[in-house]
Amino acid sequence: MKRNIEMETLVVFTDFTLKAENTALYALALASHMKADIVLCHVLQAVTPQNKYGEENENERTGAAEDMDELLQRLRRRAMTLGTDRYKPMIACCIKTGTLSSALRKIADTENVLMAVLSARCTDKLTSLLLGSNTRELIDHAQYPVLLIPYEARFDGFKNLVFATDLSDGSVSALNSLCDMAKYFDSEIIITHISDRGLLAHNNTVLEKYFDRVDAEITYPKKRFKIIKDTNILRGLKTIPQKLNADILAMVHRKRNYLQRLFNKSVSHAMVNYPVGPMIIFPAVNIREPLLFFSSNPTHV
Repeated sequence: MKRNIEMETLVVFTDFTLKAENTALYALALASHMKADIVLCHVLQAVTPQNKYGEENENERTGAAEDMDELLQRLRRRAMTLGTDRYKPMIACCIKTGTLSSALRKIADTENVLMAVLSARCTDKLTSLLLGSNTRELIDHAQYPVLLIPYEARFDGFKNLVFATDLSDGSVSALNSLCDMAKYFDSEIIITHISDRGLLAHNNTVLEKYFDRVDAEITYPKKRFKIIKDTNILRGLKTIPQKLNADILAMVHRKRNYLQRLFNKSVSHAMVNYPVGPMIIFPAVNIREPLLFFSSNPTHV
């Protein structure tokens, strides 16, 4: 059956490991609920003068093509086992050369991309170093949400979506987009802010203004606010899954200038290094540009 390229698509990156296959199975279940299709993508390293060992050759591409075909067939068979009342995603595949973000841009030229999906880091130090670098590159340059899936994660819907905010104006657009995703699952959204200043009086005004704006601009009814007091933001984020029974943690990644990169590590980068559960990272956009990643109308809403 020919795919409809107007259908929304999850781009699932794979390196053909068991961890990546688990991520693809998670994405398949998610795509079925969101009535989206899937494009599997494997990225070969581009040739550079500094990296002669990264040279692409026919054997590498041929091997990748064989692995891709096997994975494609396994996923298609799994899709056929979904219930009769469930949407069965169409699954395509591709092999690109370059970086994850460049591959995503190329796919977006012909596909209606909803988000990118890939495995979170693992405990093996060498694999973790390489995967962490690739993931950070994608997060830094992607124009779409990036969903990171830990190896042990199994898809069981989303009852609680937790949105960690820094109270900036731009995060409201990302939150609005997350609400569109929540509608597919009738999820509750918990909007949380971690304060490293002990909720001082001058910070309360900022909180109130942000919450007032959220109430005014976001009509999704199943949302509530939760303040987490912690002197360490990263530590506070790591406690969210257990404290709030979160099925997924969402946040906005902001690009930083050279001095910011030098003296302050990105919180989203740090969370990539130590994933505590499924995590979706939205790109920072101008607040005048609405995020429409999950704007389709779910059938049950």
